[in-house]
Amino acid sequence: MTFKIGDLVQLNSGGEPFTVHDVNNLGVVVTWRDGKKVKFETFQPEQLKLANGPITKIERVIVDPNKRP
Repeated sequence: MTFKIGDLVQLNSGGEPFTVHDVNNLGVVVTWRDGKKVKFETFQPEQLKLANGPITKIERVIVDPNKRP
């Protein structure tokens, strides 16, 4: 899978999401916050997956303001 700057990713094993900061010949550089500190780490693309999969279906919901739930 190829990632681009700004993608929200996470490790295949799960965990907190990261933001892709850069993609280079060393791997995918991600960033996240640890309290007030910004941290960076490089992972191989095979270790990551998109944190939010692509939108595959959009549904329209019509709400009647006169009806109460």
